[in-house]
Amino acid sequence: METADALRILQRSVVTRARKYKDMLGDGDSSTSSAIVESKPYGEDCVANKLECVGHAQKRVGSRLRKLKSSNKGVKLSDGKGLSGKGRLTDEKIDVLQNYYG
Repeated sequence: METADALRILQRSVVTRARKYKDMLGDGDSSTSSAIVESKPYGEDCVANKLECVGHAQKRVGSRLRKLKSSNKGVKLSDGKGLSGKGRLTDEKIDVLQNYYG
């Protein structure tokens, strides 16, 4: 959702619906939630809480672990072994972690 639209919805919710939204479900876009927190549509005492969509968070876990694995190819850890390989961070283990997170 566009930032301006989200702010408009929150600002008119008290007038049109007599409601204050205390939680907002996001897709990982921090600019909209940051703008809402900064604008304080309900005043200083009521700040909206951002909730993450599990599907988006789950996707980011997998993609960032895969990126970490690929960017550290050839790098040795303190035990002298690499990050990936048998008994380490493999694509199968990333899938398991991703599914567990979801």
